Amino acid sequence: MKRFKKVALTLLSSALMAAPLLSSCSPEGEKQSDQSSQVNATVKSIAITKLPTKVNYESGDVFDPTGMVVTATMSDGTTKEVKDYSYSKVPLQASDKKVKITYKGRTAYVEISVEFVLKATAISIEELPTKTNYVAGERFDPTGMKVVAMMNDSTKQVVTDYDYDKKEPLTVKDTLVTITYQNLKTSIVISVEEVNEVGIEITTKPNKLAYLVGEKFDKTGMVVSAKKNDGTTAEVDMSKVTFDKNEALTINDTKVKVMYKTFSATIKLSVSTSKLTGIAIEKEFTKKIYWQGEHLDLSGLSVLANYEDGTNKKLSVEEMDIDKDVLKKEDDKVTISFGGFKQEIAITVKEKVTSVVVDSIKTVRVEAEHLDTSKAALREDFIAAGRTFIENGNDASNGQNICGYNPGSIFEISLSSDKDFEVLITARMSDTNLGYEINSGLEFSVDDKVIKADNVEFKYNGGNDYWHWVSFKIGKVALTQGNHLFKIKSINQRPNIDYFDFKVTKYGEETGATKCTGLSLKTAPTKLQYTAGESFDPTGMQIEATFDDLTTKVLEPTEYTIDKTVLTADDTKVTVTYEGMTLDIAIQVGKKYFAKIDGLGEKKVEAESLDFSGCLFRDDMAAAGFTSYIVDNGEASGGKSIERYKEGSKFSLDFLTGETSKVKFSIFASECNNQKFDDMVTVKVDNKVVKSNNPTMSSSATSQYYNWQEAIFDLGELANGDHNITIEMTNGRPNLDYVSFYTSKYGTEEVGHTLESLKIATNPTKMEYIVGETFDKTGMVVEAYYSDKTHETVTDYTIDKTGALTLEDTSIVIGFGGKTVTLTIKVKAAVDFLVDEPKTVIKEAEDADWSTLNGDAAGVQAESNEHSSGGKSIGHIAGGYLQYTFETSEEMSLVVTVVLAKYEPVKVSELVSSFQIDGKDATFDDITLGRVDGNDYFNMKECAVTCGKLSAGVHTFKTNFKGGPNLDCFKFTFTK
Repeated sequence: MKRFKKVALTLLSSALMAAPLLSSCSPEGEKQSDQSSQVNATVKSIAITKLPTKVNYESGDVFDPTGMVVTATMSDGTTKEVKDYSYSKVPLQASDKKVKITYKGRTAYVEISVEFVLKATAISIEELPTKTNYVAGERFDPTGMKVVAMMNDSTKQVVTDYDYDKKEPLTVKDTLVTITYQNLKTSIVISVEEVNEVGIEITTKPNKLAYLVGEKFDKTGMVVSAKKNDGTTAEVDMSKVTFDKNEALTINDTKVKVMYKTFSATIKLSVSTSKLTGIAIEKEFTKKIYWQGEHLDLSGLSVLANYEDGTNKKLSVEEMDIDKDVLKKEDDKVTISFGGFKQEIAITVKEKVTSVVVDSIKTVRVEAEHLDTSKAALREDFIAAGRTFIENGNDASNGQNICGYNPGSIFEISLSSDKDFEVLITARMSDTNLGYEINSGLEFSVDDKVIKADNVEFKYNGGNDYWHWVSFKIGKVALTQGNHLFKIKSINQRPNIDYFDFKVTKYGEETGATKCTGLSLKTAPTKLQYTAGESFDPTGMQIEATFDDLTTKVLEPTEYTIDKTVLTADDTKVTVTYEGMTLDIAIQVGKKYFAKIDGLGEKKVEAESLDFSGCLFRDDMAAAGFTSYIVDNGEASGGKSIERYKEGSKFSLDFLTGETSKVKFSIFASECNNQKFDDMVTVKVDNKVVKSNNPTMSSSATSQYYNWQEAIFDLGELANGDHNITIEMTNGRPNLDYVSFYTSKYGTEEVGHTLESLKIATNPTKMEYIVGETFDKTGMVVEAYYSDKTHETVTDYTIDKTGALTLEDTSIVIGFGGKTVTLTIKVKAAVDFLVDEPKTVIKEAEDADWSTLNGDAAGVQAESNEHSSGGKSIGHIAGGYLQYTFETSEEMSLVVTVVLAKYEPVKVSELVSSFQIDGKDATFDDITLGRVDGNDYFNMKECAVTCGKLSAGVHTFKTNFKGGPNLDCFKFTFTK
C-alpha cells in the first residue's frame, strides 16, 4: 500500500512539471483555450474574424467577448481559432472607441461605441433613520433615513426607491439591516431588545386627593399600570403596590410616591388645615392655539385653591395635575386638577397639513415649515451655524418659513381625490437674489409635467431685510381622481418659501367661485383734506380688488360702499367695503382749536374754557354736593378758576400755528403745599415732556389758596400746523386760573428783548450770618426775565452789602440792568456756645476773654491751684466785666452758678456791681466769702444767679466787677 502511494506521487509530480508544455494559463481575468497541437510553429499575427455579439455599450459596462472569433496566423502559414486571448476588464468609459485583444504577444482591436449613462457606483447612509432601537416584534421603520448614491460623474444623489431586507417582525438576533439600490448594498446597525416592563403610570387616581392634616392617604379607587418598552400597558396587582406616605399626613405633604418593583410614580394631593372647597383659574395661560405635536405652554397660568375658612392659596405648576403635554389634533381643552377638583381651559390644536385631500370646493394651505425635507440638502453655512431649514421670518404665515436649502433640493406635496378636480396652485416667497425668472430658478411640476408659473419680482433693501413676501400664481391644473404629486425642485435659485395654497376650483361637477381676498388703493382721491361738515368726495379714487385666484379688478364706484357722508372733526379715515373686505382711506378734517397762533404777542385763554372730559372729580367735593370744576373766584382773572379735580386728571389743548413760531406757554396756578410745579404737573407738547421755570406753589401773606404763580414753558420753534399740549395732574392738583401763549417770533416778525424783572431762582447756600461776617453768594442763581417771555441766568449782578454785616442787616439787594430783587437774610450776634437741650455748660474763667477786665498793680492773671475747677483761676481783678453770648434752640430757664473766692470776709455784692441777662439785672445769692482753715485765697464758693425763663434765640450773660475776687468758673444750668 505504501509503495503504491509513492508511485502515485511521483507520477503526479512529473505531470505537474510537464504542464507548461501542454497548456497556457492566461492572466487573471483572461479566457483560456486548449493548447495548439502544433507546438513548434509560432504566432505571426492575430485577427478578429468575427465580431462579438455586443459592440454597443453604456459607460460602466465591461467588455463582453461573447460571439467573437479570434484567429491566429502561424509562422508555418497555418491558421487556427484561439480562445485563450486576453483583454481588459476595466469598466468602459464614453471615451473608449476600441478594445485591445492580446494573444502570445500579438494584438488586434475590436471597434466599439460607449454611451455615457449616469449610474450609481456606490451607496451610503447619510442620515440614519429616526428609529434604530427596537423591541422584539416591531418592524423596521426607515422614516428619516437618507440614502445617498455616489454617481459615476462624481456627484451625489438622494435616492428614495431603495429596498431593505428586514420586513418581518424583528427579533433580538437582528443587528443589521441591509439597504439595496441598483444591486449596490450598504447596511445600518440596529438594536432589538426583549419586551420588558420599563415603568409605571397612574391609570386611575384614587377617589380622595384632598386631605386634612392628620388624615392618612387612602388608595381606594386607584389603578396602576405597568408600561412596557413595546408601548403597551398592563394593570398591576394593587396588593403589590406600596406607598411612601403611610403615617398621618402633614401640611408639608404635597405628593405620594407610588412604588411597584423598581419603578415609581407620584400622585399629587392637597393637605391643609381647612377643608379644600375648590380651585379657580385666576388667569389662563397665554397661548391657546397650537400645531399638533407642540408642547402645552403654561406661561401666564395662575390657579387658586380655595378653602372652607375663606383663605386661598396660589398653586405652583408642580402642585397641579395637567392632563396634556404633547398635543394632538383632537385636543380641545386642558384639564387642571388639584385635590380632586378640576377646571378646564379651551384650546385649539391645528393639524399640520403636509398633503392635500380634495373632497370639496375649498382652499388648503400647506405651510412650508411642515414640508418633508428628506430630499433637500441644507446649505453648508447653515450646517456650520447649527441652523435648520426652518426660520422665524418676519410676517411669515404662522410665524415660520423654510430657507437655506441648496440647488437640487426637492420638496413634494401629494394630492388625492375621489373625483376629477381642478386646482389653482399659488405660493408666497421672498428672496434677496433679484432679477431672475422664477421658472429658470425653480421647477414646478405635477406628476412630472412642468408648470410655468407667473413671473414674480422679489424685493430686497439690503442688510437683514430678508422677508419681503410676494404671492404669485404657479398654475391651474386639471387632474383625474386618484393620487398625484406636486413637486418643487430648486434648479439654481433658493428663495425663502412661506406656504403653498391649493384652491380647488372644480370638484366633480361642482364649480367654486372666486372670492375677494383684499382691497388696495390704486389711485388716491383728489381731495383728502376737509373741514367739519363737508362730505367725503371719491372723485379720482380707484379701488383695486384682489381675488383668491390672484386676479385683480378695478372696482366701479357703484360696486363698493363708503361708511362716511358728513364728516366731523374726529374723522381721520373713511372705510371702503366690498364683498366683506375693507380698506381705510386716511383723510384730514379741520379741528376745533383751543387757540390759533396768528401773530406776535400774548393770547390768553381762561382755564374755565378747557375741555374737562379727561378730568376726574374729587370724591370729597362730590360728597359735599359740588358738581362743577368751575369756581367763582374774586382773586382769579375773569372772576373764575377751575379746581375740584383729583390726581390723574388730564387736559388736552389743540392749537394751530399759522407760521413757524417761537412760543412760550404759561400756566397760572396756585396751591398751598410748598411743592414745585413740575413735581405736581406733567406737561407735554406734541407728546414730548417739557419743563417749566418750576415755581414753588405756596400761600402768600394775603391769600392761603390763591397765590397765583406763573409756570413758563419754552416750546421753542414750532413748525406751522397742528400742535397739542397735554396737562396732567400727576402728583398734585393745583388750581388753574388761565393759560397763555406768548409768541415772540411769527414767520419773519420778532418782538423786542427788554429786561422786565429779576428773580432769585435758587437761594445762596448760606442764609444766616454772624455779626461781622460778609455776604456769601455761593449757590445763588439769579434769573433775568425779558419782555419776550425769555429768561436767562445772570452772574454779573451787583450786591448792595459787601462789608461786615450787622444785626440791623435783614436783606440783600441784587441789581442787574436797572432792575433789583431783594433777598431776606438773618444776622445774629456771635455766640460762645449753643444750647439745644437741657444741660449744664461750664465755662472756665481762665479761658475767657480778659480784655474787658481791669487789673490791679499785678495785672489780671491766671493762677494754678488745687481748689479750682480745671486747676486754675484768675485773680487780681480790679474792675471791668466778663460776658458770655449763647443761643438756645427753644425756651428754657437759666441759673448761672458763679464760683469765686476772696481772702477777706466780704459779700459778693461788694465785689460785683451786677449780674445781667440780656442787659437786665438778675437776682443772685449775696453770699459771704473769706478764708477757712488756712485756705486763705482759694476757698471757692458758689453764687447762684437766677436769670429766669429765656426764649429761643441769642442771649448775653454779663458780670460787672467793682472789686477783685479770685474767679474760678461759670456754670450755666439750663432747664425746661
